[in-house]
Amino acid sequence: MSFRAPSINYPFSDEPVDLTETILDVSSEGIATLAMNRPEIKNAMTRRLAFEVAQLLVALDQDDDVRGVVLTGTGEAFCSGAYLKGGNLHEGGNYSHHESLHRHYPIPNQTRAVRTEPIGWWGPMVKTIFNYSKPIVAAVGGPAFGGGFGLACACDFRIVSDRGSFASIFIKRGFGPEVGTTFHLPRIVGFQKALELVMTGRTVNSEEALALGLADRVVPHESLQEAATDFMRELTVDKPLVALAVTRKIMYQSLEVNNLTAQLGMENGAGEITSNAPEDRAESFKSFVEKRPGKYVGQ
Repeated sequence: MSFRAPSINYPFSDEPVDLTETILDVSSEGIATLAMNRPEIKNAMTRRLAFEVAQLLVALDQDDDVRGVVLTGTGEAFCSGAYLKGGNLHEGGNYSHHESLHRHYPIPNQTRAVRTEPIGWWGPMVKTIFNYSKPIVAAVGGPAFGGGFGLACACDFRIVSDRGSFASIFIKRGFGPEVGTTFHLPRIVGFQKALELVMTGRTVNSEEALALGLADRVVPHESLQEAATDFMRELTVDKPLVALAVTRKIMYQSLEVNNLTAQLGMENGAGEITSNAPEDRAESFKSFVEKRPGKYVGQ
């Protein structure tokens, strides 16, 4: 796949911003591929990289021509975790309060209160994914370790090559789990298996990941990008964007609301929201009657 544009015009900025650690491509079908591009350090997460990923995710979520995002990494790794060399992690002072990160690399559409929550400098990126309105698929073609593991778990789905692997290596570095790992992982593989993985820090290969439900599909390495794009096409093509957004939202809300009545209310509310796109709703009935795929415009 050829990637485009070393810069992007953000909806919240008058000037294009240079992309130095990411590469972005958006296909004619509206499938965005966002690649972390620091292969020389196995896509370890620098603050600049975290900034670019978060900025691009927000911009893509606001773009009505984009139907979904495939998040991947160039080179041999998906993301090997935080970049611990060269003082990057502690740049600008105490990173646990991370005010300096947002002073240098502000995350858009967040209040100062949110920016200064004690959620680490990966936190805004993970929360952006959690609150997303479009599907996000991680295409994992190599190690997803530490923070990279947490980032992959934050995505809706994980398409993994036969060279992909996962490890919550925090414990081996003297840290507790970060990047939302303790939130997402138990919900993917179950509490007991999640507890084992975070307390041992052991590596899970692609076959075990598939057996655990951590990988949704495992494909030959050379087919990874094509498989991830095909999966995103399966998720998004011929489906109304509003219905996709509300479906994703109420499914994730069910993780936090353990109440049937409340969830029924959310489902009912979702039906009312989809009625706010009358053209798509009319097309859904028309295409059903005519026995053809729908052609939806998000209106």
